[in-house]
Amino acid sequence: VADEVRLAQQTAELKWGQEVKSLRDVQSTNQKRLFLLEQERDQLRDQLHRAINASGSMRAGLREENDALREEMRDLRRQVMLLQASVAATRGADVAAEAHSAATQTEG
Repeated sequence: VADEVRLAQQTAELKWGQEVKSLRDVQSTNQKRLFLLEQERDQLRDQLHRAINASGSMRAGLREENDALREEMRDLRRQVMLLQASVAATRGADVAAEAHSAATQTEG
């Protein structure tokens, strides 16, 4: 009877030993997967922060460039208006001179 009990205990011990080894292997595999997933998450988080910072820097640069271009457009519009006024004044003076010249020629 003692031999049968001992044999049953050894069989149960072997069975449970294999089951524990299998569970440890599964746990080890899951820990490795978790470690790799956490590394990937950290890398993605770092990439996201770098992208956000780069985007912010680019937006600030574009904002400054747009402001400078708007100011340049205002200056160019002012110059065009001054040129138009100058041309109109010159044409008006030319028309007045031609009228005066024509009037002087018809009188004389």
